[in-house]
Amino acid sequence: MTLRHEGINAGLHLCPVRHMIDDLEVVSEIEDHVYELFVERFVPERDLGMIQRKHGTISLTVADTDLNITQSLSLLNSGTESSTTGAMAWKVSPLFSEWLLAHTKLFSNPIDHNTIVVEMGAGVSGVVACTVGPKVGRYTATDQKHILKLLKTNIEQNVDSAQATDKIRAEEFDWEYCEDMIDNIEGIEGVGERGLVIACDTIYNEYLIPHFVRALKLVLQKMGPGAQALVAQQLRSEDIMEGVLLELNKAECIIRNVPDHLLSQGLVEGYAVHHIQIGH
Repeated sequence: MTLRHEGINAGLHLCPVRHMIDDLEVVSEIEDHVYELFVERFVPERDLGMIQRKHGTISLTVADTDLNITQSLSLLNSGTESSTTGAMAWKVSPLFSEWLLAHTKLFSNPIDHNTIVVEMGAGVSGVVACTVGPKVGRYTATDQKHILKLLKTNIEQNVDSAQATDKIRAEEFDWEYCEDMIDNIEGIEGVGERGLVIACDTIYNEYLIPHFVRALKLVLQKMGPGAQALVAQQLRSEDIMEGVLLELNKAECIIRNVPDHLLSQGLVEGYAVHHIQIGH
């Protein structure tokens, strides 16, 4: 069954054309920051934030791009926690894609055909890969091995075949074994300011937090000085959000919050986006 998903194109907050990083808020008091996020933005969510958990195929329009996404109901119902999260399309992904594509010239380095992107925890849907991928120079969507087959299928079905082959790749990158798998991600060494890491709603339990942060830092280090990451999360658990930010701080990363006036209305209502760089 195909479900037409509407309402992603929420109005964006307007801001002057300048480098967005100048307006980001450096996070120093993590506990206070997380408390304020949940007080000001938390929205109770059914289905944990999945777009539609009952249908194997859904249709989305994201940034004027029509997508037909195949989900894996078998993985969702398998009872394996690691499989469940990657099996479905999550609401944050289209919201984040639209926001990012509307702000391509507001970062310290524009997001364009020179940008090299690595997405961590892409899931089977490939929503961000299918919408942001064609706009950049190289896009590598990564996840665990059992996710890749359907992820590749969704990319092939929703992106021009030449672009899907030449620009957008899907590769295995298991955070627990990131040192052994970092070489799976080609074309990122020394890209510096052109490097961008994306992670959308990838953390759902405390066990994953140190592995995620270690893997994220490893990719940023390989990209080199000036590389940046954008981590988008639904506001579900204060403990998980706080744990992620504390671990990033422990890893000597600079954490910046994207404030309300620089987010879309859709992201303000229930989500947070943090900009991450390795400290010097």
